Amino acid sequence: MKDRQTDIAVVGMACRFAGANSVEEFWENALQGVQSFSSFPQNRWNHDLFQSDRSRAIDKTYVKKGAFIDDVDKFPAMEFGIAPKRVEVMDPQHRLALEVTRDAIQDASLFRDGFDAKKMGTFLGVVTSEYRNLTTARSQATLIAGGGLGEVNAQAISDSVKNAIPISAFTMPGTLLNMNAANIA
Repeated sequence: MKDRQTDIAVVGMACRFAGANSVEEFWENALQGVQSFSSFPQNRWNHDLFQSDRSRAIDKTYVKKGAFIDDVDKFPAMEFGIAPKRVEVMDPQHRLALEVTRDAIQDASLFRDGFDAKKMGTFLGVVTSEYRNLTTARSQATLIAGGGLGEVNAQAISDSVKNAIPISAFTMPGTLLNMNAANIA
């Protein structure tokens, strides 16, 4: 059987990385040797609860810095025709994927007369979602407070999640990883 090779053309690119909101910024950072690592933001989580100087400590990490994308909470929902209540429970990865896809299509100059979105495919590889854990914290706390995992201080657990966003009809599609590609499509 003869090997078949298919040419592939990259016609549009876009990205979001720590310290770079575009391909151009990312390339400039690479050329300049910019290190885009910073301490864990307090609004992300209290890193002190998980930090240890011992690399093998149980339920801890010795890592003190990470690469964080700025302003993942800022999303032009109406620009994408998405209701603000839906965005409230939408994983930031979904929001970023929508924005980066739009930017890549614009970079490819595909928004013009004759553009047929039905001829495009959406393929994504999304691995993890800590956001789903945050959005289900209220349900998990209810399970624990109800004795589902043994005897606990139920009031303290209930109080600990009072600021967690309640689950709604939009929670599952907003946090399931497979819905990321569906949002774009």
